[in-house]
Amino acid sequence: CSASVTSHVLFPLMQHQFVIRINIEKIVLINTGDKFDKCSIAKRKLFGIGIKFNFDSGSFTFIFPPYSTLYWCDTQDQGYFDTFLEAKKYFIHELLDRGCTVYDFQSAEWTNDLDNYQDSTHYCPDVNDWMFDCFLSGDYLVTAENYDTLEHNLIENTHTFRMKNADLFS
Repeated sequence: CSASVTSHVLFPLMQHQFVIRINIEKIVLINTGDKFDKCSIAKRKLFGIGIKFNFDSGSFTFIFPPYSTLYWCDTQDQGYFDTFLEAKKYFIHELLDRGCTVYDFQSAEWTNDLDNYQDSTHYCPDVNDWMFDCFLSGDYLVTAENYDTLEHNLIENTHTFRMKNADLFS
């Protein structure tokens, strides 16, 4: 596995089984001019040169970590929220097609509570326990059938947070 710009192994579960956290935003933020180019570069990097996994060598579980809703408001303000979602959808589709397991914690309702964070992306240690419980229960497991719902929930959470905290964005 390449632990370069886009991912790192959080912990091995058992022989040939890994959980990998994806930092897709580092790829999406490449400054190329327009949305299509940014997403195209993200796609090439994710499945061309950026991530080199032998998907036949074991079982892979990828997670999208629960960034705060403030982070998503920032991505909207910076103009790459939609690009991020487009690249993420592509990435999830490719992983599911390769038989990988994907968890997407980014739409968790509690991400609206900034007391759970040190900054917009670094959450408190209790969140790790919560994610582990989700691995056991299957909560936030992404399927082809529920991805659109998870994406919709992230969009709605971001919109609601922005409305409730308008003073942060004026």
